[in-house]
Amino acid sequence: MLALAALLAQMTAQEIHAEDAEVIEAALVHFWTKNKPESKIIDVVNRTSGSIQNLDQMMQWGGKEKTLVVDPESRENLVARNPFPISLAWFQPKSNMLRAVPPRSGAAPWTRIVRQQYTYLRMPGYSKDRTKSLVTLRFNWSIHSGDGIVVLSKEGRVWKVVDSRVIYYV
Repeated sequence: MLALAALLAQMTAQEIHAEDAEVIEAALVHFWTKNKPESKIIDVVNRTSGSIQNLDQMMQWGGKEKTLVVDPESRENLVARNPFPISLAWFQPKSNMLRAVPPRSGAAPWTRIVRQQYTYLRMPGYSKDRTKSLVTLRFNWSIHSGDGIVVLSKEGRVWKVVDSRVIYYV
C-alpha cells in the first residue's frame, strides 16, 4: 500500500515537472528571442533563485498604462512555490537555444558574468484551473542584472505567451 502511494506521488511529481518544463521553455524562448535575438545559447541554471520580493513592483513597471495583467491565483501560487532555492535538475530543455547548467560557485560573480550569460529561474505559478501561468527569471548581462516576468495562457495543449516585461538594473 505504501509503495503504491509513493508511486502515485512520484507520478504526480513527474507530471507536474512535465508541465513546468513546457511553461518554462515557452517563457524562456519567448523572453530571449524578444530581448536578445542575437544570443545563440542561453545557459539556464538548474537551481531556482528562490523567493521574490519585488514581484508586485515588476508587474507595475512602466506606469499604469503598462501594468502587467496577472491572474492573482498565479501570483499567489508562484510565491508559494518559491520559498527558497530548489533544484531544477529535472529541467532538460528541448530547444537548441537553451542549455541546463549546474549553479556556479567560488568565482567572483563578475568574472563569470562577463564570459557567459546565465538565467536563474523560479518555479512557475498557476491559476487554480491551470490555464494561466506566471514565470519570473533573473538574468545577468555584463556586470549588471535584470528581472523578467512572462504571463502565459494555455490554448488547447500549448502554452502561449500573453505578455512579458523586463527590468534592467544598471
